[in-house]
Amino acid sequence: MSPDVSTLITVLTTVFPGIAIYVPAVLAFVGFVATIMPWVPVPTAATGVWPTIYKGLNWVAQNFRNAKSAKQPGNPTPVVLTPVSTTPVAK
Repeated sequence: MSPDVSTLITVLTTVFPGIAIYVPAVLAFVGFVATIMPWVPVPTAATGVWPTIYKGLNWVAQNFRNAKSAKQPGNPTPVVLTPVSTTPVAK
């Protein structure tokens, strides 16, 4: 069982008392980046400065666990799944 976030923050601020003043700013930054990521354009190239920044922002926003069909740098077109027929099958 993993500890909850409040316990983790309490332990970190107890062990490293100097970071306590930065915790709200870091959490606000993570929340802000997670909020804007749906509108950030996906890089068309797989390498370079923008894809590196994009991957960093994606990591900060905790978006690295997206679905396998999500847009990725160098492949801005998501994988399109074939629709399943909705007509009933005769028995």
